[in-house]
Amino acid sequence: MPEVRYGKEVVYAARLRAAGFRATFGRVKLLELLAKNQRPLRVETIAKAMGKHMDQANAYRALEAFAERGLVRRVDLGHPHTHYEIAMDMREHPHSFIGGLCRVCICI
Repeated sequence: MPEVRYGKEVVYAARLRAAGFRATFGRVKLLELLAKNQRPLRVETIAKAMGKHMDQANAYRALEAFAERGLVRRVDLGHPHTHYEIAMDMREHPHSFIGGLCRVCICI
């Protein structure tokens, strides 16, 4: 797959390389998807949004690898599944609040 070379995707590709990953189309699009969203997402939601570019198993593996290297972070909303969001230093809007009782994530 050719590497992407325009827009914010250049920044995501550079971050991937700096973390030791190849900047494939799917990985760049995965970071772009997380950066565009204002709240943490489930793996199922991410895989659905990625469409033909990445299935659920590959999305999960990529997210776990990214979390280990600090590109994304795991968010526990009190559900039986994990949510993921872009790392704070890569977000356009870095502040969120998780309600103590309802466990709803709100960007502030």
